[in-house]
Amino acid sequence: MVLRVRGKVVSGSGVGAKFVSMKSYIDIFKSLGIAKPYPGTLNVLTNMSYEDIVKVCKPLKYIHEVRNGYGIHGGLIIWNGKLVRGSDGVNVLVIRPLRSRHGPEVLEVISELYLRGRLLLNDGDDVELIINCC
Repeated sequence: MVLRVRGKVVSGSGVGAKFVSMKSYIDIFKSLGIAKPYPGTLNVLTNMSYEDIVKVCKPLKYIHEVRNGYGIHGGLIIWNGKLVRGSDGVNVLVIRPLRSRHGPEVLEVISELYLRGRLLLNDGDDVELIINCC
């Protein structure tokens, strides 16, 4: 089953880049098929909260916390998916950090590619996330 979620690209604070670059998170993403994640996330303000998405679309992985030499970091809810703009799309991981500063409607997208460049995205652009439910 897939869930189609519409949204708009929004700016983040840069915190996602810090975590995506940590070895403990890189190892998680590698185990899920993202060999070398781009050092940052694409934020998408969606038409559903992540709590509502979890109710209807079981995640690929639900990690409660991540431990490394620097301490205990927030966990992640992770789905496989596709980020689509128009007729173009890229396979991605759709995540929701459990300690996010964003509202519950913001999901983050991870890829090996710089997604803003690959899909020519700017803040406010409409996108669709096709989320694969487990």
